[in-house]
Amino acid sequence: AANPGIRERLTPIHRFDLRPNRNGGIDADELPLDASGGHLVVDSSLPAPRYALFDNWRVVPPEEALDAMRQPGYRPMQLVVVSGDMPGFMVAAEPGTPSPQPVEVLSHTARRRQVKTVSEFPAVLRIAERVHPDWKVTLDGEPAELMRADHLFQAVCVPAGIHEVSLTYAPSALPWILQVLGYAAAG
Repeated sequence: AANPGIRERLTPIHRFDLRPNRNGGIDADELPLDASGGHLVVDSSLPAPRYALFDNWRVVPPEEALDAMRQPGYRPMQLVVVSGDMPGFMVAAEPGTPSPQPVEVLSHTARRRQVKTVSEFPAVLRIAERVHPDWKVTLDGEPAELMRADHLFQAVCVPAGIHEVSLTYAPSALPWILQVLGYAAAG
C-alpha cells in the first residue's frame, strides 16, 4: 500500500509502460493517469529543502530504511529515518515535534558546505545530497560521523544549542594511484 504521507505531496502528470520493439529497442506506450501498473511520473507539491534540522527521527539498520519509509506512519519532512551509530547525546534524547527547523547556510560550494544550526533539543541535520564516504564532516571543528538519512541522503547528529557543521568533499587518492600504477605496468 502506498504511504499517504508521501502520496498527498505528489501529483501524477504522466503514466506509461515500456515494451521491447522488433528492432531491439524499447517503445513507450501512453497509459491513462488513473490506470494501474506501468511507470508514473509525478510532480512534488512541496519539494524538500536542501538542509533541514529534525528533532523527530527513527533509527533503523540501513537495509530496513526503505521499508521504514513505506510504513503508513512515515511523513516526509516530519520524520527522518536515520541509519548509523547514534552519538550518546542522541540515544538519550526523546524525538521531539514533527517539523523541520530552518538551517542557516554559511557557504555552499562544490567541495564544501557550511551551515549553522540552532535547536533546543538534539537533532538530525538532513542534507538532501547523496551520501558518499568521500564527504568528511566536522561539528564545531571536531570530526563527526556522516550518517544516512531517508536511505539516500546525508545526515549529521547535532546536540542542542548553536552549532556549525562543515562538510568537505575529500576524495581518496587511492583510485588515482591505482590508475597511474596500471598505466605504468601496461606501458
